[in-house]
Amino acid sequence: ALADYKNLNRRSLETINSAVRNARTELLAELLLVIDYLDMALLAECTTEEASNLHFGVSLTRDQMLGVLERFEVKPISDLESFDPTLHQAVAKVEDPEREEGDIVEIKRKGYMIGDKVLRHADVHVIGVEDPPAVEVLPDEDSAKSDAPDEGAAPEEEPSEA
Repeated sequence: ALADYKNLNRRSLETINSAVRNARTELLAELLLVIDYLDMALLAECTTEEASNLHFGVSLTRDQMLGVLERFEVKPISDLESFDPTLHQAVAKVEDPEREEGDIVEIKRKGYMIGDKVLRHADVHVIGVEDPPAVEVLPDEDSAKSDAPDEGAAPEEEPSEA
């Protein structure tokens, strides 16, 4: 009975730790979206002193949020030159005969890791080859026969509204 109790206790702690880890990961992923918005705000041109002050405040807020992410072992994915499907998500394919297939042209959204796991893939534009020409697939005889209605069968009736 004591061994069963210890096993139950251990499993309960593992379940709780897993739930906390999952909830923390979801929260940190949502914070990345907020950081994206702050980055966009920092791209705005500052033409007045008020805008410069606002820019400074947004920059401090962004830096504080990045500090919080670091405390939870969240780090940006380093910028790589070639596409890695475990770290990147190709959102657009670009044609450039002067570059090799799989080269990253532009990073549209930065990716992040939490420990050794991907928290958010980096969205990238990547060099790719043209898609192969489409090949028309013809149905085989058996499937063509099964799709055709039987000549002796009565046509299907539409359900009437009552």
